Amino acid sequence: MYEKRRLKKIAILDVDGSLSDHQHRLPLITGESRKGRENWESFYAMQYNDVPYEPAVLAALAWQDEYVIAIFTGRPEEYEIDTKMWLEKQGIRVDFMFMRPTKDFRPMVELKNAWLDDVIDMGFEVAVVLEDHPGVVESFRERGLFVMQPTNHWIEYKGKETQDGQAYPDGSEQNGGLPSGSDSQD
Repeated sequence: MYEKRRLKKIAILDVDGSLSDHQHRLPLITGESRKGRENWESFYAMQYNDVPYEPAVLAALAWQDEYVIAIFTGRPEEYEIDTKMWLEKQGIRVDFMFMRPTKDFRPMVELKNAWLDDVIDMGFEVAVVLEDHPGVVESFRERGLFVMQPTNHWIEYKGKETQDGQAYPDGSEQNGGLPSGSDSQD
């Protein structure tokens, strides 16, 4: 857990699409194969099989020597144990983990900005962010943060753009960019 250190700098890391390659799971929630909640459950159930993005994981491992590590993931909180197990398997320490609360359908940008406000209120200075979601990247950069953005898989799946210009795999913005009847997305 978090140890008191002289440095109050923090690295914020996203999981799906940033530390982990979740492309093998995307067909479960995109396009023709999307059938509702059962596909989201399958999508998250398969997360432990994700392959790590080596450069991102290596960066995270280096950062944990210098910074407090906060995980910001849109994964539902009921997948906390699986998420921590995957991160542990990669050697990534977790000092703080922010996960989507049950029945919280806010857009990812709103959700992660609220968590960012919490981290700042806790007295941390953000040193670096690893994030793939285009809207979150743009929002955090507008707030003056240094954000490293891996390949954008949202666009690779040719999602439609929402009114605010953010791409989602199925083009929906209702329920925080989630298809109707689903609980979460990272």
